[in-house]
Amino acid sequence: MPNTSPIELLLVDKPAGISSFDVIRRLRREPAYAGRKMGHAGTLDPLATGLMIVGIDGGTKRLSELLGLSKVYEAEFVIGMRTDSGDTDGRVVEQWSAEQLAAFGATLTVDHVEAMLATMQGVQHLPVPIYSAIKRDGKKLYELARAGQTVEQIEPPVKEMAVESVRFLGLQNEVGNIRVRVELGVSSGTYIRSLGEEFGRRIGAPVAMSALRRTSIGDFSVKDARQI
Repeated sequence: MPNTSPIELLLVDKPAGISSFDVIRRLRREPAYAGRKMGHAGTLDPLATGLMIVGIDGGTKRLSELLGLSKVYEAEFVIGMRTDSGDTDGRVVEQWSAEQLAAFGATLTVDHVEAMLATMQGVQHLPVPIYSAIKRDGKKLYELARAGQTVEQIEPPVKEMAVESVRFLGLQNEVGNIRVRVELGVSSGTYIRSLGEEFGRRIGAPVAMSALRRTSIGDFSVKDARQI
């Protein structure tokens, strides 16, 4: 007989390497959640970790309102690489040589990175990643991308994305390995991969997202989330 616990919203810390729906699948294997209606507010890519809000039974009715909440992410961007997906899981379409990275790294300072990140705050109008669920002509973009279409063929739509806060977390500038870590507070529906590529345009280098962790959704924090 299904558990009738009054818990309707469950905070989960998603690990890397699984999809958002895999989180639901894992929970349904637990006796406390077997046979109960479940859904989640806000998808995380397999590469990403961090906070997911899972609605249980009556809590699923609250998911639509939770989707509109602002979110905070900690992101890492690798410089010198561009992929079709905007992250390091995608197909590489541009890769700088060691010489190019060394020359760029020699001129890159913390002050410059912080200044460029500060310009990202505010409303941006950016193309969404082709590996996203946004639809064009009735098909999801990732379906077109998996069918072999390129960014130029798909022409992803431009979307308004609001960056509410930016906090520089660190710069790793080593030979052949340049990475920037940043905390971003953003509006609902913002793609961090798109922000990463825009950051690259502003500093004059190809950029791909190499790690992503969602730390909060509205007033909900990953510190209060359980592991699965």
